[in-house]
Amino acid sequence: MSELSVLLLARITADEFAIPWGECRCAEGTRRPDCPDRITAEVEAKRHLVRWCGQWGEPAFREPLAFLALPYSDHPDYREEWRA
Repeated sequence: MSELSVLLLARITADEFAIPWGECRCAEGTRRPDCPDRITAEVEAKRHLVRWCGQWGEPAFREPLAFLALPYSDHPDYREEWRA
């Protein structure tokens, strides 16, 4: 597994644990009861994508992973050469 994949999986997990489960609100300010399920599904989808890219040879899928990593560009482990 590449360092880019390791960074992504670690950040995705950190995002999952940072979810304010009781504070999930839509734009109108009302609570969305489906929010935790949606966010959990999003986290799992990202994990599957990172792992899938690794199975098929990450160099071929480096660009999609680089796009997924952009929100983490301020993290100390992010490398500028990953910028898409």
